[in-house]
Amino acid sequence: MPDLLWLWGGEIKSDGTTEEIFVELPKQPIPEMQEMLQSFLTAVACISTPEELEKTKQHVQEFMDPDSPGRQLHDRFVKFASDPSTDNWFSDILVKKNYFGTHPVMDGVQPTAVERAATVSLAALKCKKSLEAGEITADVIAENTLDMNSYNGLFNVYREPYQGQDRIRKFDGYDHIVAFKNGLAFKVPVKEVTWHSLKATFEEIIRTAEGEQSGIPALTMDKRDNWAEMRAYLRCVHPANAKFLETIETAAFTLSLDDNEPITQSERA
Repeated sequence: MPDLLWLWGGEIKSDGTTEEIFVELPKQPIPEMQEMLQSFLTAVACISTPEELEKTKQHVQEFMDPDSPGRQLHDRFVKFASDPSTDNWFSDILVKKNYFGTHPVMDGVQPTAVERAATVSLAALKCKKSLEAGEITADVIAENTLDMNSYNGLFNVYREPYQGQDRIRKFDGYDHIVAFKNGLAFKVPVKEVTWHSLKATFEEIIRTAEGEQSGIPALTMDKRDNWAEMRAYLRCVHPANAKFLETIETAAFTLSLDDNEPITQSERA
């Protein structure tokens, strides 16, 4: 009597010899084109302006047209997946290309560090706005809704150094970020900003910090108890220090504008 085992909803049938073990599992399904593109629109909505989103929707509609390259590509996948000799239509893409294939370094003009900082900052701020407005829906896996409470720790959260054990503090109602350059900290109000205004602000910060240097941020690299003691000392020695630290600690997030500009994939990693 062969043993019967279960694996991911399929059966493994065996007569006791490893040569004749085989697995019966359902094939990897092809996503419906409309469902797939709707998921894409949902993903890009939080990082797009209304104008950008509307333009993207137009491109998506064109991509779905019966004679479009997108529709033809999807039909090719469906045909490939329907071939009896195809075990998993996605395996060649996922395994051979992503894991075992080689990826050439991108050619063309690379964005500057300031441009990348403006792009990432604006996307993060849009996410913050959506989160605070309750517009981010809960993630669902296998029809189970996941606990999204951890999202509350994405912005305006600070790990306060404390003797023995650090404390997590949350600061609501603050609409600024802090940019670091050469060890100097700059407060950037972000209640109403655009990509261009952020870029201009970051460029001004870089010009202002040119030739300046501060080693104070290096204190955060010390052992946490030592940094907790030094932080308490700095706050007591002058009222301006307490205000300075409070500005950093209550920021939505911080970013570095230092001189490193990664170009290759290994440098960006």
